[in-house]
Amino acid sequence: MRLTDPQIRTVIADLRERGERVTGAALRRELASRFGARGGVSRIYRVLRESPPADPSHLEALEREIAATRERAALAESREDAHQLHWAAQVDALRQRVRELESSHAEAHRLRGALQHSSIELQAALVRIANLERQLESAGAGRYT
Repeated sequence: MRLTDPQIRTVIADLRERGERVTGAALRRELASRFGARGGVSRIYRVLRESPPADPSHLEALEREIAATRERAALAESREDAHQLHWAAQVDALRQRVRELESSHAEAHRLRGALQHSSIELQAALVRIANLERQLESAGAGRYT
């Protein structure tokens, strides 16, 4: 099938309306998709060079869309940075809390050991006191009889 110049120009205009970049390769792909023929390379590039440039109002709309997209991207990046900072602070706070709890755990373990040692010493002292009281009682009972 032989493509006509008006068919090629129509495809060029359609690509531009969709906001696509019109290159020879993109044009030939679209022609093959629509008409089953790509057209000759030199002919396609000749018609492409001869076709009028894109409508300036369309370019202005695309430039506005690009600017809006950049603004949204900057806002998304700002939000992502804030999100990362928030969670980094949360993770840091949790790490600090873990360190504090580990320190408290070690202190509790040390105090538990000291309490056990003191309890043993107290029991030993109570046994000595009871023995001394018995000795006093038996020594005192023997003197007064």
